[in-house]
Amino acid sequence: MEVTLEIIAMSFTVSLLAGFVDSISGGGGLIMLPSLMLFGLNPAQALATNKFQAIFGKLSAVQYYLKHGLIDFSTLRLPMILSFISAGIGALLVQYISTDILTTIFPYMIGGAACYILFSSRLGDIDVKNRISVGMYGLLCAPLIAFYDGFFGPASGSFVIPKKVLD
Repeated sequence: MEVTLEIIAMSFTVSLLAGFVDSISGGGGLIMLPSLMLFGLNPAQALATNKFQAIFGKLSAVQYYLKHGLIDFSTLRLPMILSFISAGIGALLVQYISTDILTTIFPYMIGGAACYILFSSRLGDIDVKNRISVGMYGLLCAPLIAFYDGFFGPASGSFVIPKKVLD
């Protein structure tokens, strides 16, 4: 792929839009990932590039939650380890799937994530009730979300809305 000034200008503009959307509601990866693929990156390269920029948003969120005392590492030790392993497995798995298969399934995954964000009636509800215990969530849901985030990623933050922040 030849990187031209036109591609740099377009990717910069799309990045600004995706960052703006991500900062307000999340889901900027749903804009960025297809754009990267349209600019000529194969799915694995597009995922890696998108994940690299997403890391900074996640680090910013963790810093905010730490600053406001919303993270208790003593109760999160095992879920963090499981999530780290699950995300690593997802990231490794995507490397072993052929580019043709990834190119075929990614539009469906992007569409599915976009539909979830657009049509989820519970997304952003303030009156959230726990349906499972925090321990079960940490052992079951967090590793599944981490696997999705490692494998694909866009809109993964919308699956996790910290209840304490909403209270």
